[in-house]
Amino acid sequence: MMESKNVKYKVITPIFSYGISAKHPEIRASSIKGMMRYMFRIAQPILDTKDLLELENAIFGNAESIASPVRLSVLSSKINTSSCEFLLHDNKKNGKNNSKNCIFPNENFSLLVRTRKNSLKELNWYIDLIELSFLLIGLGQRSRKGRGRIMILNENQPTSCEVKNSILSKLNNIYKEQNNENSKEFYKCDNMIVSKNVSSNVKRPVIKKILFGDIEKNSWKSFLKSVDTASHEIKSELKPHRIDGKAYYATGSALSNNKFASSIIVGLAHTKEGYLPIYTCVKAVANKEVLDKQKTKKEWETFVDKVERKGVSN
Repeated sequence: MMESKNVKYKVITPIFSYGISAKHPEIRASSIKGMMRYMFRIAQPILDTKDLLELENAIFGNAESIASPVRLSVLSSKINTSSCEFLLHDNKKNGKNNSKNCIFPNENFSLLVRTRKNSLKELNWYIDLIELSFLLIGLGQRSRKGRGRIMILNENQPTSCEVKNSILSKLNNIYKEQNNENSKEFYKCDNMIVSKNVSSNVKRPVIKKILFGDIEKNSWKSFLKSVDTASHEIKSELKPHRIDGKAYYATGSALSNNKFASSIIVGLAHTKEGYLPIYTCVKAVANKEVLDKQKTKKEWETFVDKVERKGVSN
């Protein structure tokens, strides 16, 4: 027996996600599952890799022997696409084609979520995980720089306070399922969410803190431009980390022989007050080595300060 629920969503920032053809953007169930798995992993700051993999397989299945207990189907008669600038900062290389087809903000789609009744997790647990993943992780290319953000379609727009409380509640729900019902790993501290127990023995990306920026009252595009500008400028202002002779930036490196995914993931929520910036900071790990904590902290702070100063209204 299967339980199911049809959930409607709204696109908040452009989605650059593709299937067979790079000319035709699409929202794919497999991409959503990959996003959910990553969200689940970074919300487990204590589990070692072996225990995490065992639990992840039980929750999501694997390709070898465990059928997935959750099934996703994207339902939409038609999702409109259009051309959009991929990079928004002012220092792009001259002559470089900067436009890509994407799924533009305000497009709506439905997702059918189904689970077996005897699954380890309940249907609503998966739906909460999807909602959190869409907001914090995002879909497609440049999702760590604010693209691919999606929210549940509601008649009433949530307030920024409601979004923050929802993120905290869902994070603790994902975490406590592995431990006891009363455990809470994440808590509020000023204008951020902090993890209590990031183990020094865990050498993989896990959430350390989530920062909330000032409300952007202009548009998603002006905010994303400030993100791209900060990402570009920070490389010329700060020295990189060095591991085995290779250079890394905690905010991401795009060198052809040394790519590193940013350890600060930029999200954006559409609220009653405007657009709420969300910065998810995960442990920066390159080749199983943790980047210098103080340098990483400074790089995060410099990046957020640049974004907030240049692109966010006070």
